[in-house]
Amino acid sequence: MRDRARQIIDGIGDSNVIIISHWDTDGLCSAVKLWGYFGRETDLYTPPIGRYDIPGDEMDIFGGYDYIIVTDIALPGRTISRLSESAAKHVLVIDHHYHPDRGDAIYVDYKMPNGLNFYSNTLLIDDLLGLEGDIITALGLVGDYKHEIRNTELYGWVRDIAYREGLSIEDLYRLTLLIDSNHIVNDREAVYRAAHTIYEYRNSIPKLLDNDEWISKYNSIEEAIERVVGEASPDDSIVYHRFSSRYYIISKVGRRLSSIYRGKVIILVNDGFDDSYDQVYIRISGGGDVFPLIGEGKRRGYVCGGKWNVAGFIVPKRESMGFIEYIMGWVKANLVG
Repeated sequence: MRDRARQIIDGIGDSNVIIISHWDTDGLCSAVKLWGYFGRETDLYTPPIGRYDIPGDEMDIFGGYDYIIVTDIALPGRTISRLSESAAKHVLVIDHHYHPDRGDAIYVDYKMPNGLNFYSNTLLIDDLLGLEGDIITALGLVGDYKHEIRNTELYGWVRDIAYREGLSIEDLYRLTLLIDSNHIVNDREAVYRAAHTIYEYRNSIPKLLDNDEWISKYNSIEEAIERVVGEASPDDSIVYHRFSSRYYIISKVGRRLSSIYRGKVIILVNDGFDDSYDQVYIRISGGGDVFPLIGEGKRRGYVCGGKWNVAGFIVPKRESMGFIEYIMGWVKANLVG
């Protein structure tokens, strides 16, 4: 499948192409890597921030494209199949995430030879296209791992690439925060502009650290996070907090609260991000896992996902309170007694 994917990409030429990417640093850098390989910018689409799917009223955007490349975002199989009906030639999925639900498309294997997922989508693209890792690759990697990059075997490699650009690891980390500020403030158009800006400055990346627009957004985000964290308080073994923000900060608030209230279950609801749904979030530490909650969310038809210790859900507003009551009951029965 990988050889077939490489053949398709090498045959694209000047065909009509659109890239569908995640809105974060790794997703945007993945688009930039592909643009660099093509030698040109193509059309770019990111789903509405926080959705992880394409709304039905936006599916007609994709009619008439020869190729659709989905990168760094695990769209549902049904959506991939609908995209395949739109594309004149191929839909190609280049994504380092696990895809339990595949649609009718060509999927690039997301695993490294050691059986683990690629650390970042930019690394997967380099591997697929035979590219040498560069500062854009490193940005995608640090974007996904943040400070945890220090705990991987790639830390020295990333540090050396940053050094050649006149940057430190901390500079790369800060730059990923600045890039991510565009989606965190829920500004979809700014996400598109950010991708084009990264491409424009791909040979002078340090200059992006002085992007006044991104710096202003970052400062605003930090103020919002501190405000929400300061409003929350624990109740025995659970920290439950409902807040209202247009910013995509629920996971950042959750991580911050988890570091303050160690060992407690963090349950958050943001009812101000979108007019039609609430964001629901849970983070645990210690024994147990939240996979049963993710399963229940999928059974109810919610967009949701996570890992053993953290899960996020997109819940229609009319069902939000009922689902929160279910989570509370489950946590008390299975985690805190």
